[in-house]
Amino acid sequence: MKAKIVLAGMFLSFVISLRTFIEQVPGLYWALLIVIVADVVLATIRAALNRDLSSDVAFKGLARKSAELIIVAVCHALDIYKALDIPFSLGTLMAVFFIYKELLSILENAHLLGVPMPEWFVELLRKLESGKFDGLG
Repeated sequence: MKAKIVLAGMFLSFVISLRTFIEQVPGLYWALLIVIVADVVLATIRAALNRDLSSDVAFKGLARKSAELIIVAVCHALDIYKALDIPFSLGTLMAVFFIYKELLSILENAHLLGVPMPEWFVELLRKLESGKFDGLG
């Protein structure tokens, strides 16, 4: 019962986010949606090939991605209604942050699927994953 309520809430949040995106959709928000879908697809393929599919893991991942969309939609709404007195677009800032995060995840999943990557990039992914990244220099 609890899972059904959570699932219904996630679906509703997705619909609300989607409506906000469709009303005034800058290309950046579509880019975020595209990279989220691409990451989900690659992660699912990777898990299936590794025989590691888990509905719990998938559910948590989808919940996180739903939260990302909600955060960007709320920030975009704050920008539209000028609710915050800031000299930049909070929605754009959050969208770029999540696009960056999703792109790293896509590249990591592609690498784990066997897509050739330069060694320096593989090392960068390892550092980012371990939390020991101290810059590109």
